[in-house]
Amino acid sequence: MNDRWGPTPPYLPLGLWWLIAAVCSLTFLALFVPPMPTTAHRIRIALTPPALAAGAVLMGFQQDLDARHLVPMYACMLIGFQLGLVGRGREMRRVAIDTLAYEAGEDGATTRPQLSAGAYVQLACALLPTLAATLWFVAVP
Repeated sequence: MNDRWGPTPPYLPLGLWWLIAAVCSLTFLALFVPPMPTTAHRIRIALTPPALAAGAVLMGFQQDLDARHLVPMYACMLIGFQLGLVGRGREMRRVAIDTLAYEAGEDGATTRPQLSAGAYVQLACALLPTLAATLWFVAVP
């Protein structure tokens, strides 16, 4: 117990964090690529984990962070997005299809399709605790 900052997070070796990050990346792809309606959408979704990893590396260079901080941050954020959108595959597919129609000017749509308010609430309720967990895990001196 750290008397100044509260409980100390459990120590997880960096190798285990790499394994967690790899599993998170694969489950992200398994959950979010198949519901997408077109190949272009599937490619964009499939590029999310590498783009997030590239952003983490750039942030690491800017903030002078090493892998023991960056890999847990990457893994926790992927977990947050997965928890935030799990069960929303049909809705995400519908929005993607409606967006294609909107961009093509079909059906007289005047507003860009969006996820439901419930989806945004679920996403926020998942991302906030995973952000807190991320900060907790990387706060290890």
